[in-house]
Amino acid sequence: WFVIKDSYIVDIRPDTHEICFPMLVDRDFQVSTDLQNIASNDSIKISNSQRTLVINSRTARDCDEWTKNLSNLTEQAKDFVNETRSRFDSYVPVRANQLVYWFINGKTYMEAVAKALLTAKEEVFITDWWLSPELMLIRPADDKTFRLDNILGRIADAGVRVYVMLYKEMPFALGLNSLYTERKLVSKNAKGFIKVIRHPNHNTTNGIAFVGGIDLCYGRWDDEYMRLVDLADKNDTTLKSPSDIVAENIASGGRETVEAAQITTTKMAEQAGEISIKSLNCLRSAFTPLNEIHADTKLPDSTDANSTAYDMKLIAET
Repeated sequence: WFVIKDSYIVDIRPDTHEICFPMLVDRDFQVSTDLQNIASNDSIKISNSQRTLVINSRTARDCDEWTKNLSNLTEQAKDFVNETRSRFDSYVPVRANQLVYWFINGKTYMEAVAKALLTAKEEVFITDWWLSPELMLIRPADDKTFRLDNILGRIADAGVRVYVMLYKEMPFALGLNSLYTERKLVSKNAKGFIKVIRHPNHNTTNGIAFVGGIDLCYGRWDDEYMRLVDLADKNDTTLKSPSDIVAENIASGGRETVEAAQITTTKMAEQAGEISIKSLNCLRSAFTPLNEIHADTKLPDSTDANSTAYDMKLIAET
């Protein structure tokens, strides 16, 4: 079967219903019947920026009918594909006034993801090449409240349906362990509100989408300090030479390197102005009434505005 849609054409195999390579109506889309070096005179040549397709018609009448329909498609496409509306050889027009935010580092990106997850009321869809369930999205933190699998489990317990699509890797080449990720996430909700699929085609449309290439996995969380080592809730931003490390070990009286590192990381965390997040109870209380309140998505206010503890409303609205 040969199908003409509003912005593309596609051929489908009737025996298997398999969709072959679709052709988008882009800036280079052309339809021609004046062909040379072709045995049949009732042929149509269709080309775009990606490929060229030649169709042989049974009769001249069929050729004229198909040519007319394809020409109409070209005229309709001018409303969204032309030299002025589609820049840089794009197949889509320029769209103004879009709500888009640029994420440079994994720290701000993952914090925004956590906030978006906490405000979800109906469903969440996540697609990743690699996803680490035990990933801490907001740091530093003194508990596991903002660990990815815990957040997904909490919102699923509150009635939010979570859908995750992962890349099903080839075990001999990649160690992404997507099967473990699937089992770990599914186990976070006994009602089956967390669904995980690995590598089949899927498409859905919702209100918020994070695109670009930062996976929710180990090695992606970062900020402007570009730390070399992730030390969980505290990170050292000072790059020291081997001689400095030896001198510090001597000055510490032979203490273990781990003890010296704890002092250094604590100091650096304080200098960076990081505040430990103590919100396990706040998160638990914040998600309890989600199914009861639909019109208002605000979460409970902080009990102490001068306290260093963050409540879930602050996290969701910041």
